[in-house]
Amino acid sequence: MASPACLARCGTPQHPRELPEYPAIVYNYGGGRHDWNLFRDEEESVIAPSAVFRANSSEAVLSAVSADIGIGLLPEFQVRQDVESGKLVRLFPDWKIPNLPFYAVHTGPRTLPLRTRTVLDFLVEVSSEVLRDDLPA
Repeated sequence: MASPACLARCGTPQHPRELPEYPAIVYNYGGGRHDWNLFRDEEESVIAPSAVFRANSSEAVLSAVSADIGIGLLPEFQVRQDVESGKLVRLFPDWKIPNLPFYAVHTGPRTLPLRTRTVLDFLVEVSSEVLRDDLPA
């Protein structure tokens, strides 16, 4: 994702392999390298982004991308409205990123309290709607 102003300033990459040439906003979820993995059909690109800003919050990454600082890798559900309104541009619409696992862990007994079961059921319902692939980009 990138803002129109960022693309006007830096140009628009035509293929993921060009991304290291552009300023990147990187979600930093721990130490080490944070490559971007993109794929389509049988093709995969593993990109080492040129980070100009790192954050351990996807909201901070979104804010930096929206502030025209650089290109960021963000989930569809988080940027859908900004893409639809034209505030952000989705690069490489035919490419996807791997799904990240989502875990809900509890240490309770085999029979969950009703309130815990209700929260888990809610999370399953919301996440299945938010993460649907057939929603428009």
